[in-house]
Amino acid sequence: MLPGRTIALKSVCFMYKKLGTLLVVQNGDKFSELVSYDDAGLFLYIPYLSYFLNIDSLSTEIMFIKIVAFIFLSLSFGGVLLLSTTLRGSLLSFGLLTLFSYKISMMRDVYIGYVIPFIPVMIFLGSLKQRNKFYFILSSFLIGLLGFVGSLIRRFASLPVFILFFFIGCFSPQFNKKEKLLAFLFFIIGYGIPYNHYQWALKKKEVFLKKHELPSSRDYKHIFWHNIYISFGFIKNQHGITWEDGCNDRAIKKINPKLGVGSAEGEKITKHIVLDLIKRDRHFVLTSLFARFGIAIMFFLIWFGWIGVLCSYLVPKSWYYELAFLLAFGVSSAPGILTIPCFEYLVGFIICSVIYTVLSFIIVCNSEI
Repeated sequence: MLPGRTIALKSVCFMYKKLGTLLVVQNGDKFSELVSYDDAGLFLYIPYLSYFLNIDSLSTEIMFIKIVAFIFLSLSFGGVLLLSTTLRGSLLSFGLLTLFSYKISMMRDVYIGYVIPFIPVMIFLGSLKQRNKFYFILSSFLIGLLGFVGSLIRRFASLPVFILFFFIGCFSPQFNKKEKLLAFLFFIIGYGIPYNHYQWALKKKEVFLKKHELPSSRDYKHIFWHNIYISFGFIKNQHGITWEDGCNDRAIKKINPKLGVGSAEGEKITKHIVLDLIKRDRHFVLTSLFARFGIAIMFFLIWFGWIGVLCSYLVPKSWYYELAFLLAFGVSSAPGILTIPCFEYLVGFIICSVIYTVLSFIIVCNSEI
């Protein structure tokens, strides 16, 4: 975890044990709200575990990651068993998932939340083989439930999952319209449970702040152009841009010393700076984007994506499968390509690669080749 989030998480866990109120931190003798909701799910669920298990926040964070990886592995294995018609396909595919789960569990980072929404995708894909309505409905519920949780831990983390689910579900001939409508209903129910819990936690926090006459920034909005601007520090440049928040802050203050990162006016200034940079030095901008795209391709190859491509060449899948995965790849790679192509921002892309490979591999094993 990043140092700032580690400190914030410790404070939130401490305050929950002390006051029973989530998303509240303590700075010296003063209480305040957690002002960044970038990883809100992390600050909602780990304090619960820390409180009930009576362990420190760092140990709880590590346990949370291990639990998520174990659940992913277990449920994905169930999906593999449903998909595979051969023992070889089951064992080899399960081997890929085991390796992935082991590697992902070694990453002590908040972005592990990307894994959560992909758990039911394997179950859903497994239901397509036997036209198993139960697994289809279960998957719909889990994708809604875990999808919202994943989006809380990392913004837009669940979007690739929703694309896969809805695209494949809509075009799949294995289920009739009634079953698809029922699945969508259960998706809404699953999505609504953590959504309402999150709103309850926000309201409880608001009541606490109001009771203690403390200010609230409930309408906090995630900064966008700030990340775009400092992302150009990924490669050496003559514009003085570096991958640090302070770089954008200094650029804003050159124009208006009273503003800084996080303010609405500061975002407008950053947007103007980015658009001006694109006009002045298109070659640098394109070079930076292609460099990040190359890193994403490298991750695709390292995390077994090349096996999926080879398997798809040997035994092509239905067009809607390929198009669904293509869209999911595009969406999940966007955070890394638009900002910094590091593991943290490309976890969703990596998981897409693994699921695509596993599915393609099973199809080959089930064929007569």
